[in-house]
Amino acid sequence: MTASKPSPAPLRAIAWLSVVMGVLMALSSVMGLLLAAAVPAAMPQAAAEVSALLGSGVIDSKDMRETMDQAMAMFHYLGVLSVAQLPLAVIVLWAGVDLLRLRAWARTANEVFCWLTLACLALYAVYALWQWFQAPALQAPGMQDLLGIDPAALRTIVLVTEAVMLAVFIVPTVVVLRYLRGPEARAAVAGR
Repeated sequence: MTASKPSPAPLRAIAWLSVVMGVLMALSSVMGLLLAAAVPAAMPQAAAEVSALLGSGVIDSKDMRETMDQAMAMFHYLGVLSVAQLPLAVIVLWAGVDLLRLRAWARTANEVFCWLTLACLALYAVYALWQWFQAPALQAPGMQDLLGIDPAALRTIVLVTEAVMLAVFIVPTVVVLRYLRGPEARAAVAGR
């Protein structure tokens, strides 16, 4: 019986990262489903509290109704996305376990996940820029008094924060992707 050669440390780290991400995605999916089920039940009380704010003159009732409608739509889509995320979580977890076993399909699957992550981050960057240029709610009269900060400064802070967050996710994803596409990872799974 021949002993199989050990997998390279970076490949093991990526595999364990995939396992952890699969578990976190599954937990996120369950929490999203619970949140999507609980929030609509709490909306009548939230609407009553918002109605109490409408008398202050700071927030227009038409804008608030639109905001509440958008929030409800988001929670509907949260349920749909949570249901769709659960099978993906299982696949990510499975790919991580099989990458520990040096299965070739798992290297390819993790590479695909990296590409999907980069695509999602690019879409989020476009959305963040769109939000930064829109931001009509922050430009409403009286918003500076309500927030206690200049809305233009808040928009800039949010944009810088989102840029840093994107970099924090993009850089490691690119590093992992380059390694998975490299000769060491390919040779490790080919030798299996």
